[in-house]
Amino acid sequence: MFQLDRRSFVRALTLTGLVSSAEASSLVASAEANSKNVTASPQGDALPAKDVTRNLARYVVSARTEDLPESVRKEATRTMLNWVGCAVGGSRHETVDNAIGALAPFSGPAQASVLGRGERMDVLHAALMNGISSHVFDFDDTHLKTVIHPAGPVASAILALSEYRPVSGRDFLNALVLGIETECRIGNAVYP
Repeated sequence: MFQLDRRSFVRALTLTGLVSSAEASSLVASAEANSKNVTASPQGDALPAKDVTRNLARYVVSARTEDLPESVRKEATRTMLNWVGCAVGGSRHETVDNAIGALAPFSGPAQASVLGRGERMDVLHAALMNGISSHVFDFDDTHLKTVIHPAGPVASAILALSEYRPVSGRDFLNALVLGIETECRIGNAVYP
């Protein structure tokens, strides 16, 4: 299991504008205080519902980038390249054309790219279009146990957001791994 440094996570939260600095600091303090009271069952038993979100949040907050194994970094790079290929390959599909046409009147300022196209859209719509493009031919990655295509939603969101608020390649890759790990953990929990 890899871990992300709390300071990096708090910084990412505040940079994205999702929370204020004070709120982010409060989240970390709360996670640290609660970490003494909640533990996962060593037998792998399901946790009470009230503890699931807390444990997932604790996992995300306590993850450290330096614990990410080289093999995971390599696989994350391959995943990203595969996702880009799928997104560019599907970018001219009529479904994407129709979705862009439907969303264009409602899109905000041009903040992020739609891979394989000249259009730029606001962050949310660019993320959606890249997600649609990457999945339209269904060649994207698959987590077989849950039948989730994990890279599409995560990479689409990270790419669009990173164009709006630039991040390093290392932070991008770590966010990709953490996002996919979280997505698959949730998938495993709801689709055992």
